[in-house]
Amino acid sequence: MLAGCPGCATSYPSYDDRLRVTIERVRERSGSFLVTFRVVQLGPEDFTGESARERFQTSYEDVSVYVYDSARTELASASLGDYEAGTAETVQIETGEFPFVYTAAADVVDVDRDDCYFAETGAPVKGYVGQFDTPVVVANVPTGIERDAESGTSGHHWTTLYHREHHDSLPPDAAAFQQTKCLQRAARQVDTIPTPDLSTLPEAATWYTEPIPEPTVERSHRITVNRVDAYDDGHADQFRTQGATIEFRSLPARVREAVLGDRSVGWVSGSEFLELANGMSDRKVTTVDDLPPCSERHVTCDDDRGVKCRNGTSTFGGEFWKSVWYFTTYDGVEYVVVPHASERWREPGASTPAPCTDRRDESFSITVYDSAERYRGLGSARTGAEVPTVLETVLENAKARDPDNPSYYSESVEKSRWVDAVATLEANATGEIPDCEWSNVDCARNPNVNCGEGSREAFYVVDIGDESWWYTLGYHWSGVEEIDTGD
Repeated sequence: MLAGCPGCATSYPSYDDRLRVTIERVRERSGSFLVTFRVVQLGPEDFTGESARERFQTSYEDVSVYVYDSARTELASASLGDYEAGTAETVQIETGEFPFVYTAAADVVDVDRDDCYFAETGAPVKGYVGQFDTPVVVANVPTGIERDAESGTSGHHWTTLYHREHHDSLPPDAAAFQQTKCLQRAARQVDTIPTPDLSTLPEAATWYTEPIPEPTVERSHRITVNRVDAYDDGHADQFRTQGATIEFRSLPARVREAVLGDRSVGWVSGSEFLELANGMSDRKVTTVDDLPPCSERHVTCDDDRGVKCRNGTSTFGGEFWKSVWYFTTYDGVEYVVVPHASERWREPGASTPAPCTDRRDESFSITVYDSAERYRGLGSARTGAEVPTVLETVLENAKARDPDNPSYYSESVEKSRWVDAVATLEANATGEIPDCEWSNVDCARNPNVNCGEGSREAFYVVDIGDESWWYTLGYHWSGVEEIDTGD
C-alpha cells in the first residue's frame, strides 16, 4: 500500500450478498394457486443475524417477488418492504396460473464501501422443472435438476437458471423461459431422468412432446506406449495395483512390437482395439463395457453424455472416455501401455471420421545439405560407415538441378532403397526404421489426426570425394481409414 492511496486500491473482499428467494409451499384452490415465498437477505453465509448486520453493510429497499407465465407475462407480484443483512420474510401470492418463472427485485441496493467491501447483489431467476413423487438425484443430464428443500411438501421443484443483477430490467431474459422449457422437455423424454408431472402446465405439451434429435455418435480407439519415467512427478505410479502388471511375453504381438520400437500403437479400428484389449485383460473383452470398471485404481474415466440445454435448445452431447493403465518391463525398462476408448455425442447429422484399420501409408525421402547449420537436427548427425549408392545418386541429382547451390535438395525414394541405405550407414546386416531413441533421430507424432500420423528423421554426415555432405533420411506415416464400399 503506497502513501496517499486507499488500502483497497488494487484488491478488496468480495461477498455474495444476493437475496435468496424460494417457494416453501404451493396450495391449489379452486381455479388458482396460493404460493408461499421466503426471501432472505443473508449476506455471506458464515454470518447471520446480528453479526451480519455488524460486519456487512448491504441493504435492499422495497423488495418484491415477481411471478411469470411461460410467455414472460407477469402473473402477480408482492412487496416485502426494506431489507437489511439477516432479514428473512415470507409472503403469499395467489395467481390463476401456475408459476413458471419467478425472481425477486429491489428498487434500491445500498452498499457501504468504506471498508473496501464489494457486494455481489441481486437475486436468482428460477424455472419450474415439474412435480416429482420421489426424490430426484440426477448426474450429468441436464444440469440443474435435483430435488432440494425448496420442494417442500408439494413435490414441485424449481431450479436456478441464473442470477440477475439488481439493476437488470424485468421480466427476466427470454432465454430463461426457453431454458425452463428445455429442462422440462429433457426430463419428459430421457430415461435416465425421473419423469416429472407437468399437469399444472397444460400448455407444456406444445414443447415437451417435440422429439429431441438423436446424436451422431463418434467412437475412437487408440493404444499408447510410454516409458514410466517419461511421466512427471511419478504420475504413472498412482495407477499401480494388483493385476495391472503384465509380463512382456504375454502382451499381444502388436503391442510387443510397439514396446520394442518405443512407440505407441496409435489409432486402431474398434475390432482390433477389442482384440488387443482382450489380450491384456484378465477378463473377456468383447465390448468397451467389458473393460475393467472405472472404479478400479488403474482405470480413469469421464462421462458427461446426455441432454444439454444450450440457449434453450435440447440436444444430446458430451463425451465418454475410459483409459486402462497396464505396466510391463522389457530389457530392464518399465513401460506403461494404455488402451483408450472414447465415445463422443455430436450434433445430429454430423460427419464422423471413418474407422481406422491396422494399415499405414508410408513415404520415404532423402534430403542433402552442404552445411550442418542448414537444419537443426544435423548437429547430431552420425558419421556413416559407408556411402550408400542412393546418397550419391541424390547428390548427383542435386548438382544437376543447380550446380552452384545443390544444398537442400530432396527426393522420394523406394522403401527398399531407403531401408538399405540405413543398413549401410549403420553397418547392419539388415536394415530397419531408425529408432526414436537413437541420438541422431528426431521423432514427431500427431494423435489429433484420425488414425494418427507421425514422422522420423535420421541425420548422417558422409564424405563423398573430397567433400562432406549432410543428409536427412525422412520417414512419414499416416494411419489408414476403413473404406466404405457401400456393401
